This record gives sequence, C-alpha cells and structure tokens, in this order.
Amino acid sequence: MRQRFSLPVNEGEICVEHDPAGFLCGVHAEEPGEVGRSALQILAKFKFGQAKTLLREMLRSGDMAGQLAALESIQWYRPKGDASFVEELAALLPDVADERSFRLVTMILHDSGADMLPMLLPFFGHPHKEFRVQALYLAGKSEAKAGCVEAFLAALEDPDPRVQHTALQALGGVPDPRLLPVFEKLLQQHKTNKDYIRSNIRGLLEGFPFASMEQVEKELPSSMRQVKGMLRKILEPYRRN
Repeated sequence: MRQRFSLPVNEGEICVEHDPAGFLCGVHAEEPGEVGRSALQILAKFKFGQAKTLLREMLRSGDMAGQLAALESIQWYRPKGDASFVEELAALLPDVADERSFRLVTMILHDSGADMLPMLLPFFGHPHKEFRVQALYLAGKSEAKAGCVEAFLAALEDPDPRVQHTALQALGGVPDPRLLPVFEKLLQQHKTNKDYIRSNIRGLLEGFPFASMEQVEKELPSSMRQVKGMLRKILEPYRRN
C-alpha cells in the first residue's frame, strides 16, 4: 500500500504518495517556522535515523524554538539505548536558557548513560529555581554524589524550600557528618513538616551509623539540639525493646 502524507502550509495542503521522507525533508528545508519544525518531528517519528542530521543542525541553530523541537523529537522518538546525541547535548548544556530545554537536555543525557554529575554541579546555584531543582534531582541519581557533598551543602542553604527538599532527597545514602550542622539549621528553620523538610531529614538521619544516644551525646555538640531530639526519637524505641 502506498503511503500518503500531508502537511498544512500557508496555502492549501501539500500531499505526497511516494517518498514521504524526502517530502518531509523538503518541507523542513523550504518552510521556516512551525511548519518546518513539524515536518522534522514527523520525520523523526517514522524515520529517526534519517532525521539525525537535520536534528543536529537544529540543535546548533541558535534558534530556541528549533532547539526545543529537536530536543522533543530526540526525547520522544529516539530508539531505546541510542546515545548518539551525547556529544552535541553536552556541548549545548552550558548555554541552555530555556527551562523546558534544560529539562530535556539533562533527561536525554541521563537516559543515554552520560556522566552527568560534573555537568550538573554548576547548575546547583543557577539563578532560576527550576534549573536548580532539576540539576539536584538528577545529581541524586549519581553513584559519585558522596564525593560532592560540599556542593550539596551549598544547595541545602538555598532560600527556597523546594530546592532544599530536592537536595535532601538527592542525598539519600550519604551519611556524611558534614551534613549534620546544616540539618540543625534546617530543623530550626522549619518548625513544621509543611515542606517535608523535617521528614526527609529524619529519613537521612536513620542512615547515620549512630547506635545509641550515648554515642550521639558523645560525638555531637550540645548546640545540635534539634538533630539530637530527632535522633532520640529514632533510637529510643530500640532501647525500650
């Protein structure tokens, strides 16, 4: 059966019956703006391999709408395990200014198996909150995160509770003593669990190697009242049993 494709353009409708890939490439080349971007996305959906060169061109174009369309096509239609855009996206990442594009670039790089942590650390202090949140979220998936505690400490000092919350969740499995003074500050700052800061700190404290309150009292200064109080709630049930 012959394939029949059609795309709306400025006037009427263009149809093709024989060479849909060539037709879509032609529309992309001849029609600027949304029509050309749509043609490329359709090509990527059905013939991803043939779309790769054009997608790379759009990534390098400097046009934000074109870059976003290319990123969406890569995210939606690339075959599972395809890591062919890692080099281009790693080079693009430092200059991404659009929130959605940043999320797509980082997701594609992560799913492609790229070593993300070094790329993400500069974004822990990005002026826009959503960049900070996304960077921290993906950094938390890195097996090397325990070696970057200083960067996470700075993120925990962020004034935005959502950023603090994401940083705490990212630190799962990292029982580093340097975190304890910052936990104390956060517990003093958040008197209730409205932003889920207290419950996340408790979850992290449960992973610290304290065996008894005697050990806690010996190793932690008296100024850490909040942390000690939370550790007491964690440890004392075991003592009663």
